[in-house]
Amino acid sequence: TMIKVIRVFRLLKLTRLVRGSRLAQRLEAPISLPYQHLALLRCVFVLIILCHWLASLWASTILLVPDGTPTWIDAIAAMDEDLGIQTRDHPVRIYIASFYFCSYTMTSVGYGDIGPQNIVERVVCTMIVLGAGLSWACVLGEVCAIVAEMNSARQAFRQKMHHLNRMMGAQGLPSELRKRLRTFFLQNRNQSNFVTHQQLLQDMSAQLQAEVCTVVNLPWLRKALDSAGLDASSMHACIADVSQELHMKAYAQRESFTDVQVLHILAKGLVLLNTRVATNGAVWGEDFVLADVPLIQRFSGFALTYVEVLCLKRESFMTVIERRRANCPELGQIVRRYCVRIAVFRGILAEARRLKLLQVQEEDQRTTPQISVQELPPPPGMVDLGPDD
Repeated sequence: TMIKVIRVFRLLKLTRLVRGSRLAQRLEAPISLPYQHLALLRCVFVLIILCHWLASLWASTILLVPDGTPTWIDAIAAMDEDLGIQTRDHPVRIYIASFYFCSYTMTSVGYGDIGPQNIVERVVCTMIVLGAGLSWACVLGEVCAIVAEMNSARQAFRQKMHHLNRMMGAQGLPSELRKRLRTFFLQNRNQSNFVTHQQLLQDMSAQLQAEVCTVVNLPWLRKALDSAGLDASSMHACIADVSQELHMKAYAQRESFTDVQVLHILAKGLVLLNTRVATNGAVWGEDFVLADVPLIQRFSGFALTYVEVLCLKRESFMTVIERRRANCPELGQIVRRYCVRIAVFRGILAEARRLKLLQVQEEDQRTTPQISVQELPPPPGMVDLGPDD
């Protein structure tokens, strides 16, 4: 009997599977499944492992009692014997019956068709019930937390809409304005993703920030810098800092906006810029680095749909250049040369327009006929007297 007990305790060696968490981390890294789905799969795997351990323990009770002692397998063996099946001679059938008992015991179903028949089975069954109940409670708590986390964004949005409806009702806003507000928030529900992405970037190391920001932001940044005459390759050292300075603005349909010294990247929607329509990925305001505001080309934006725009202010960009002056000095020089070139070019154009306007005004004055005082007709009611009169 002592040897049988030792064999039972050898099952404790299965606790080495706990080290499998390291293996799980290695397997989780290359998989792009959502973390919640992986967590749910992990809970199912833990349940199967626990049921396996308990089933092995419950099945071993058959060997811990002397021959002829009633056991839990007797009722199942009697039913199978009517079908010509010898259950006691098939370890797989015994394991399946034991796993079945432990699974419905752990989940608190309790069919009652299997139960302990001797003192050893009662002791082991008590241990199984206590351990399975505690394990089931932990698994349920983990699953509830995972499901709540999966719906956290949806619940937060519903709470925001609830507060919005209460605010509009308390303020007595007109129905048309209420409709516009609800439409704006319904279309703006994904803007929180940008804030989450920015927070994730802050939690990364400096090297990972640079790599991620290069992949995400280099296409539009290259487009903006190429149109401005700058080299995008010089931005690799500080592209992460530039990305951290971006902030998102949202505009409802039919809203107008005009910002100076701000680089704009259209992330979503359609915008009418002066005389052209801009779509997703459009960039304007590339001359935001100029310090002289009159030389900046002004754009008047009109939102044709709901619009999300990424903005980069000149002060923030210059702060990044100053902060990265040590490891990226050529960037400041390139920006300075660009500012001088574009300022001189636009200054010359402005002076040419002024001179052209003056020339047109002078030509208008020369072409206008000059009327002398003597040629003016007499006012009404007065008689024109000749020299003899």
